[in-house]
Amino acid sequence: MKRLACIFLAGLIVCMSFSIQAHAAVKSGATCPKLGATSTAAGYKYTCIKSGKKLIWGKGVKVAVAKPKPTPTPTSSATTPTAVGDPVGAIGGTPTPTASSTLPSAADKAAAEKLAADEAAAAKSATEKAAAHRSTLTPCPASGKCAVGNIGPAGGIVFYVASTPQPWGQYLEVAPASWAGSYVDPYTQWCALGDSLLVSIISDPGAKNRNSEKIGSGKTNTEFMLSTCINGIANSVHNYRGGGKSDWYLPSTDELREMLKATGSIADFAVSSYWSSSLAPVYGAWDQVIFGGTNYTSDETNAGSVRPIRAFG
Repeated sequence: MKRLACIFLAGLIVCMSFSIQAHAAVKSGATCPKLGATSTAAGYKYTCIKSGKKLIWGKGVKVAVAKPKPTPTPTSSATTPTAVGDPVGAIGGTPTPTASSTLPSAADKAAAEKLAADEAAAAKSATEKAAAHRSTLTPCPASGKCAVGNIGPAGGIVFYVASTPQPWGQYLEVAPASWAGSYVDPYTQWCALGDSLLVSIISDPGAKNRNSEKIGSGKTNTEFMLSTCINGIANSVHNYRGGGKSDWYLPSTDELREMLKATGSIADFAVSSYWSSSLAPVYGAWDQVIFGGTNYTSDETNAGSVRPIRAFG
């Protein structure tokens, strides 16, 4: 019996050790145990994704936590019970707490005002920077022979020129930073849980075969995305009408790499990863690309920056 007790205790210690290690390791980029597994740590939800041959925790998505309403503290110290039928507080009863107990404190208001002021200052700085840079650019010449850094026909900035005309066109232009209404690119999920139709669409071999990382494939990829998510980023890009054009789309992985390589000519990118329209090797995930051309897979519920492009020529 003593030997069995020892064995049980040793097993319990090992399990507790594994549990502690697993919990400590839950952070973006750390190794995870099973593809598709999820874990919540420090207020963020992480999803296990595949990057190359490794399983790692993807970028965390902040989990909204409902704040409990404070319980009002009675202000009266009287102990005399309230008589039956007597108005509350008329004979020493507890007064009804006022609504002021739930109002934000002065410190909360000051913090909110500072945050708003900081955001406004950042937006103003980004606006001025983008305007100053754009004033140095010139439109594509009348001959139609555009160069990287020219302002394209839809008001974007040309970032890629094919050596010869292709079936998709010859030039790619990226929308200006103000495309979404401010000078900061949206940083959001590819698709929220509950809005995705990926489970039913992904089983279509034809759709998967049409999806590609190559230059010139972003438009077809985006059409596939539109059929997989009811309210995703493809919808925002598809609804953009910059320059009066309705053919904007989310870039493929290779198009996105070319876009980020031209940062010197565009100069208004967010310092973060950007979503592509290319399916990743992992079920339910898409490629993201960061500066330097490195791409990694990300679950559709994780966040990334978004910028539309279009082809012409």
